[in-house]
Formats: sequence, structure tokens, C-alpha cells
Amino acid sequence: MRLKSFSVSQVNNYIKRIISYDPILSNITVEGEISNFKRHSSGHAYFSIKDDTSKLNCVMFRLNLEKITFPIVDGMNVSIKGNINVYERDGKYQLYAEKINLLGEGELKEKFEKLKKKLGDEGLFDPNIKKELPKFPSKIAVITSPTGAAVKDVISVAKRRNDSIEIIIAPVRIQGEFSKKEIVKAIEDVNNLENIDLIILSRGGGSIEELWAFNEEVVARAIYESEVPIISGVGHETDFTISDFVSDFRAPTPSAAAEVAIPQKKQIINELDFLISSIKHSINKKVEIRCSEIEGFSPASYKNILNSKIKNYNRDITLEINRASEILANNLTRYELELDYIFNNLNNLNPLNILQKGYTVVENSKGSVLTSGMDLKKDDEIDIIFSDSIVKARVLERNENSEFKKL
Repeated sequence: MRLKSFSVSQVNNYIKRIISYDPILSNITVEGEISNFKRHSSGHAYFSIKDDTSKLNCVMFRLNLEKITFPIVDGMNVSIKGNINVYERDGKYQLYAEKINLLGEGELKEKFEKLKKKLGDEGLFDPNIKKELPKFPSKIAVITSPTGAAVKDVISVAKRRNDSIEIIIAPVRIQGEFSKKEIVKAIEDVNNLENIDLIILSRGGGSIEELWAFNEEVVARAIYESEVPIISGVGHETDFTISDFVSDFRAPTPSAAAEVAIPQKKQIINELDFLISSIKHSINKKVEIRCSEIEGFSPASYKNILNSKIKNYNRDITLEINRASEILANNLTRYELELDYIFNNLNNLNPLNILQKGYTVVENSKGSVLTSGMDLKKDDEIDIIFSDSIVKARVLERNENSEFKKL
């Protein structure tokens, strides 16, 4: 008897139908360690779950993956709920994951402590670099889920305490794979807005997995780099996240964050009234002091003050006159000495003094002084100038003086 032949597709389809109808495999939970986790561009994830001796291929479609509230990484111990079926094209079976749960919180807590130490060592938690919160903010940005309880709490507190403060909601997903990116972008976008005085980063309470977006390193660094002060109001009072440590102020709850950020209008009015009262009191006190000073000045006291000032002015003027007289006298003495020196020099150079010693000056008929007999000829008329008279003469003869030539 010849057995019937089947195609590959028929065999794979047959096995698929058998597995699909199995009540255990159609709704199964498998525990193990995540391995080779990869997210495809389609949004689906492909990975394996393994134990010490075996491995099972897994796939998780995008819609289910987006519901996961914590990051999935290799090495995680998890339980996966889904169904096992055959992928007919390749003829292989795999686990189609619908839900993934962590096996205990130990791994995330260890990851939390490692990141906390790393950022702490880098100085991101240093209290000396915390920015001061504005005392009277006029515009506050709240980064949170637009539908969560946290945003309702913040708005409720704002209306009760001071409804004149403008509240801007920056909507983000507060858990899941995409939440960290949205929170980082929201912080950056708010910093680029004008006149934002303060940021409240908040969400309600939850498990460590649900709060994990606020334990991400990229979120912590975005908070650290924000130029606008940030209040972290994440979870309940007993919940602590990395965002709490790096922010400028940690509030135990979203409502408490709003209480810290938003001053009561009545309190502001009371402080303004107190300041106005203090200013008035200060002005009145100064006016009283000035009035007392004015009342203390009688005509006699004014006369004494004026006399004292006149006496001081006279003393100063006398000192200046004496100083000027002294300078003038010194200058006159110096000028007299200089004039005597100049007079003596001029007297020594006076030609009349030379004539008194027996010398004469000879001028020709044109009045020019003659320095050489060679300038004269016979019958020239000359004037001979003595110290006490002038003698007119005529040249009779000119003889050269050989003795002067030798000189």
C-alpha cells in the first residue's frame, strides 16, 4: 500500500492546527531569561527566552509591546504570557508574547542603585548646584500625562491657591518604552518657550516598573541641563526616583509639588501689605528724624554755624594769601638775580666801555664800520669815534703795517 504524499506547506499547516487547538499552548506562561532582544523597524520585537538547557524563540507585536511599562533588556528574568504557534513559512514554532512581567524587583532595584551611584559621582545631585525656585512664578509648565490623576491634582491646587498663575500642560506618556523620549523632549521644548518660570515633572504612584521612566539616565541628564528650575513630584511619599535626586526640589507627591510651586494669593497679598507697611514706617521715621533736626536749628545756632564757616573760610583764605605771597616773593628774588646777570653780560658787551679803554671805531662816509685799512684810499673821508667825541678826517696816505701781517 502506497502512503499519501504531502507538501511542505500541508505539513506545516497540519502541525499549526494541532498546536493551535492545544489548550495549554494556546494560553501559556513561560518563565526564563531574555536573550537577543531586538526591535524591528515595524515596531515588533524579536527575541528568545531561555533557561539553563533550552531556548524558545519569541515575537511580540507592536501594540502589545507599547503596553510594557519598563525597558526590556537581555538578561532579564521574566514571565511571558502568550500562545505558542507555528510560523508556517519557516516551519518553526515560537511564543507569541502578549504580556511580559518581571520576576521580582531585584534587578530593577540593582539597576537603580548603579545609576544613582554613577550620577552621584558625576555631581548631578550636588545641592550646591540646585537652582533656586522662583518665589512668585507667573507661568508654570507641568510635564505629565494629560489624562492622569497628577495633572488633575496640580490644576486643583493651582485653582485653590492662586488662579492668576498660568499653568501650561506639556503632555507626555509617563510609562512605557516611549515615555523617556517624550519626557526629555518636553523638558527641552519647555526650555525653549518664553517666560516659563518653573517646571513641575509629575505622575501618580505605581510600582518600580511603572515609575521607571523617571529612573532613566537620559531623563536625569535632561533635568540636570534644564535652565528652568524643576520640581520633581513623582509617585507617593515613599517612592524615590532618580528624577527626585537630580531635580532642583523633590516633592513627595504631585499635589505637594504644586503646593511648593504655587504661592497662595492671600499670602502674597499679606506679604505686600507687610512690605508697604514697613516702607511707610521707614519713611515716617526718616521724616521725624529730619523734622527734629530742623526744629533743633534756632537763629542763634544758624548764626554760630555761619560764623564758624566764615571763620574757617577766612583761615583758608589767609593761608592761601600767605602761600601766594611767599611764592611771589621767591619768584621776584629769582627774577632780580636773572636781571642782574643779564645786565652784567650786556654791560661787558657795551662798545662804549671798550672805547674808554683807548680804542676807537672808524666809519667811512657812508656810516659803515671799517675793520681794515685796505678798505680806504687816499682822500677818503672818515669818522673816528672816541668814547667822548667824533673826529672827521681825510686819508692822506695809507701804509701797510707789516707787523700786523705777521700776526
